[in-house]
Amino acid sequence: MALQYFEFYRGNLATGFDYIYAKQTDQHAFYLRVPATMNAPIMDVTDPTFVFMREQPTDAKWRQFATMWQDVSFQWPNIERKLMATLPNWQADYRQVQPGSTDEWGLIVQFDDQPDVLRFGGVNAFPEDFAAFEKWINSYDGGRLR
Repeated sequence: MALQYFEFYRGNLATGFDYIYAKQTDQHAFYLRVPATMNAPIMDVTDPTFVFMREQPTDAKWRQFATMWQDVSFQWPNIERKLMATLPNWQADYRQVQPGSTDEWGLIVQFDDQPDVLRFGGVNAFPEDFAAFEKWINSYDGGRLR
């Protein structure tokens, strides 16, 4: 089972959503974190032009993100292992009603041997290990693991 891509988001309609996109191409993998403050449109990871590589120029529609991505080619097997170890313990949907603003999140994952994407998400409710997962997934931002 090989990981093709994942998308992760967290936020709400009032403040916007932070997004993380990660994708493996033929011989390269990249990670892109897009903060809510950019007011960027939701990106289509499956778009063949959605690729960030040093060896080729970034497609014009993605150019504003050209300096924000991280090369995670070497980390990709570890990312794949972590997702495969974490996700079997998660439910598809988490919801809890509470007063005040909502805290929404979602994770979309595609493995090459799965016909459909795996979807996980929640509103004001989270898997038990969510804080550790979110810390881990955000750790790739900023090139610390490049």
